[in-house]
Amino acid sequence: MLLIANLDNVIFLRSILCFFIKKFNFDNKYLNFIGTISFELYMIHGLFMSIFAKYLVSSTKIDVVYTILVLIFSILVAWLINQLVKKEFSYRKKLRVLNMKCTLSSRQEK
Repeated sequence: MLLIANLDNVIFLRSILCFFIKKFNFDNKYLNFIGTISFELYMIHGLFMSIFAKYLVSSTKIDVVYTILVLIFSILVAWLINQLVKKEFSYRKKLRVLNMKCTLSSRQEK
């Protein structure tokens, strides 16, 4: 019963044990994905923790549901933020390249 209430501690302990005992391979698509969105995940998870804490009363089963909801929503929103930031920087980079090309072509014409 205590283990279920501290599901995040169990998950963390299991991952540490896998790393040391089984020489966990960090080169897999799931960890690469989490690594890609890690900053956004760090920035957004506290928001969902506070939102769900307001509406879910603490009990053994609810703590598991709370942890799963926070994980799912945090990962989804972190991925969306990551995609939006990538698009914005990609768009700005294209604009800079186009601006540089226009500037170079206008200088060559003179």
